[in-house]
Amino acid sequence: MTHQNLELFFYKSRRLYSDSQPLRSHPKLSDLLMEPPAYISGYERTWSIKENKLYLVNLKIHLEKSCAEDTEDGLIFADWFTGNVNFGKSDKMPIGMHYRYEKYLSLRFKNGVLAEELVLTCGQAYPSEPEELCHDTTIF
Repeated sequence: MTHQNLELFFYKSRRLYSDSQPLRSHPKLSDLLMEPPAYISGYERTWSIKENKLYLVNLKIHLEKSCAEDTEDGLIFADWFTGNVNFGKSDKMPIGMHYRYEKYLSLRFKNGVLAEELVLTCGQAYPSEPEELCHDTTIF
């Protein structure tokens, strides 16, 4: 995983950071943004999980069109998002230019609704990553 801005999530009165990007799967993302979706990683996004629903709270980006019709009390319900958001639960393990954690808090969403809260190992949280990215094999 390369360095990128982390997404900020509020969950159970805690501030959590993740490299997961629920906004990338928005079906009308290219219609909303002035710039192509490939460039959205440079922008700041804040999310909140309230009553088991995922909401986009703050989006510092220039929007082409307003999302006001899609809001609930000023929050954008992320009903387009199905997938996991992973948060590191232990110390970072630097691996070259990458980093990983031994354990992750993984929140699984279905259509923006929290379906499951899990604790996963690195390999379970990122099954498509090469195994060496989950283990520090560097000898100092």
